[in-house]
Amino acid sequence: MAVAVDGLTLAGIMTEIQILEDGRIERLYQPEDRDLEIRIRLPRRSIRLRISADAGAARLHTVEGERPPSSGDPSPFLALARRRLEGGRVRYIRQVGMERIVRIGVESRSDLGDPEWYDVVVEIMGRHSNIILVAHEDDEIRGEEGPARGRVVDAIVRVSPGISRHRVVLPGRPYIPPPEQHKIDPREETWEGFFRWVGSQGANLTAKDLMGRYQGIGPAAAEEWMHRALKRASEDNREAFSQALWAAISQSAAEVSAGRFAPCIAYDGNGTPKVVSGIYLHHWESRGRVVPFETVNAAVATFYADRMDRSASGLAQSLTTVVRGALSALEHRMARWNEQLQEAAEADQWRRYGELVTAYLHVVPRGAREVTLPDPYSETGGTVTVPLDPGLSPADNAQQFFRRYQKLKRTREVVTDHLEQARRDAEYLESVLVALEHADEQELEEIQEELRGQGFLRARRRGGTKPREKRDQAGSPMHFISSEGIDIFVGKNNRQNDELTTKTAHKQDTWLHAQNIPGSHVVIRSREVPPKTLEEAARLAAYYSKARHAGTVAVDYTLVKHVWKPTGARPGFVLYDHQKTVFVPPDPALAERLRADRVPR
Repeated sequence: MAVAVDGLTLAGIMTEIQILEDGRIERLYQPEDRDLEIRIRLPRRSIRLRISADAGAARLHTVEGERPPSSGDPSPFLALARRRLEGGRVRYIRQVGMERIVRIGVESRSDLGDPEWYDVVVEIMGRHSNIILVAHEDDEIRGEEGPARGRVVDAIVRVSPGISRHRVVLPGRPYIPPPEQHKIDPREETWEGFFRWVGSQGANLTAKDLMGRYQGIGPAAAEEWMHRALKRASEDNREAFSQALWAAISQSAAEVSAGRFAPCIAYDGNGTPKVVSGIYLHHWESRGRVVPFETVNAAVATFYADRMDRSASGLAQSLTTVVRGALSALEHRMARWNEQLQEAAEADQWRRYGELVTAYLHVVPRGAREVTLPDPYSETGGTVTVPLDPGLSPADNAQQFFRRYQKLKRTREVVTDHLEQARRDAEYLESVLVALEHADEQELEEIQEELRGQGFLRARRRGGTKPREKRDQAGSPMHFISSEGIDIFVGKNNRQNDELTTKTAHKQDTWLHAQNIPGSHVVIRSREVPPKTLEEAARLAAYYSKARHAGTVAVDYTLVKHVWKPTGARPGFVLYDHQKTVFVPPDPALAERLRADRVPR
């Protein structure tokens, strides 16, 4: 199902990407047929802007991580856009009202050095989405409000008269904006206009009515407005409900105008991302889970990455979303616990205050707000100023200091334990993400059962369980044969890692794992390991790890007898000693060449 960014969410993206204005366009890429990526140089860094005209995922947002791979020959559109735009400066980025149309104005230079102006027009309109390069006319006002004006240089999707008689998008033709919807920008709505419209509606208002009146409002935002209104008043009381609905709409409009957004992604009960929004969707909390984000760009980028990663496998998508959501929740909790730990670091100071006041009770005046006392730990005869509660006696102040010390001490102990467990859980979830990258359908089911067993997924309903013997099977690890004819086994998920290391491997076999990085357990089934086989096994360990895209990876190796699993540890987690380390590059070609089940060519 196509999921589009609505105009309200797009307004949040626009607020955040205004920093790109006056940036210089370094390079353009075309990662997919209907996608364009623009790398823009700012004073201290470069930012990449991803634009997609894909019918099911049209959007615009910044991206991080690896840049898209350079394709061979650029498409005609990319070649032309590079020639016209690279080296130019972004002079403005405008949204047309609250429609899903964006103009990116670029000041460039011709081959002769003459100034030229272009608009990169982004139209997010479902199957009619497009990215159009428009050249300004000489008499056109630069950076004006409203739709672009000029002639089409080219478009990522050309529209001929045979496709549309009403709106042709071809090089050399005048740019014709999409037909007006005659809707109202919610930021321009008035109290009088709203209530006049409400009075003209016969039956009870619906979310669809709101979508029909306001620009850029999708189903999620309209339903959220209705939800907020219903929390204040019943639809049966039309006047009170109308007042509540006006309050919800006007508040959102004011927040958009002020650049204040509360971006989030709403997930259904299966962990599938369903909606991304620039406003928080309270009404989705009863349907599944709502995850807040710091920025609208991050929410949109995460949403589409989650939806498109492993698009061929709905299960992989769902599991990836669940794991990332669990990691995000862990990060938030760890941040809160770290703050508490910093506060608890002052525990010893309160104990010291209590000891000082107790030792000098006879000189502490009653009703004082502070007192300066000799510091017994100072070698130079220093003093310590102790804050006091003037409403308490000196003895009661001392007892209060000791109580605060005990409370912070307990907090420090508890929070330290929580943080250690959270770090182990984060390592486990990271290892699950690595396993999901190269899991087939059967392995995905194994990972699903593993996550259920660890409490990250809901247990199956009664009557829907698979036979226990099938659920308990860990599957077979990957089997490789080194160039010297020695067997190498690689676990594909945490259950297989446990099975391989703790049950299948012999004590004198060699065990390998990427150092301090989530990844697969690797076992060489041989008492004597030649250097060539050791290097090949290490390259496999590097490739089947989170660092598979790095240049060089540190890989530890030791005998299996030096590897053990702590009691109660998560699947895949082990400790080891007597290790040595080699540094090798991940090698996907080697993985393909050494597979025992490889079909000869």
